[in-house]
Amino acid sequence: MKYEHLPTISLDLTCKNIKKLIAETGKTRAEISRILNVHRSMVYKWTSTQLPSIDNLVMLAYVLECSIDDIIVTY
Repeated sequence: MKYEHLPTISLDLTCKNIKKLIAETGKTRAEISRILNVHRSMVYKWTSTQLPSIDNLVMLAYVLECSIDDIIVTY
């Protein structure tokens, strides 16, 4: 099977989306970090420069009450 165009994750847009989704919950990044048992700097990175690991992405989606597809932005 030939694939012409495979989706690519947009780091910038996904980080912005995580920031927006966290804000919509009314929780702070510090609260999210406590819930997920990760350092606060990790959550900050997810909203600016780095994607969460798959494990953290699954937990983040659960806490944000959305799907992984709602978090990841592709083009």
